[in-house]
This record gives sequence, C-alpha cells and structure tokens, in this order.
Amino acid sequence: VPQFSIAQPLLTVAENLGYARRLFAGAGFSEAAFARQLDLIGLRPHLAKPVAQLSGGQLRRLGLALELITAPGTLLCDEVT
Repeated sequence: VPQFSIAQPLLTVAENLGYARRLFAGAGFSEAAFARQLDLIGLRPHLAKPVAQLSGGQLRRLGLALELITAPGTLLCDEVT
C-alpha cells in the first residue's frame, strides 16, 4: 500500500473500488471474493462515504482493498502493526 492514498478524494469508497475493479477485470477477482474482502477489511459500512471523509485508518483499509483487487500472488507486509 503506498505511503499516501491513491484513492480519489472526491469519489466515494464504492466508486474508487469500482474503477479499480474495472481496471483490473482480468485479474480474476470474483464478485464473491470482493464481497468477502469488504467484510474482512471492514469497508462495507463506508461504501457511500467520500474518501475525503475517511479517517486515516479507513484510508489504509481502502488502500489495502485497492491493492488486493489486483489479486496478487504474494503480499508483503511492512509495519503491519
């Protein structure tokens, strides 16, 4: 996840994730996997919020969700706590 958010602040969480899903449609990230990810990361309650209204922790969660949409084979975590 980048140091600073790559999400567009004027768009909602759902819009940012939707654009990323369309961009990486060939990565094999299924609708079921996306739904599980929203619950696991805790973003479902924030889908309608503009990114500019998210807290720092919520921005990190959104960044993680945007990275996971690419269906990476390996995920390296630095300073996960």
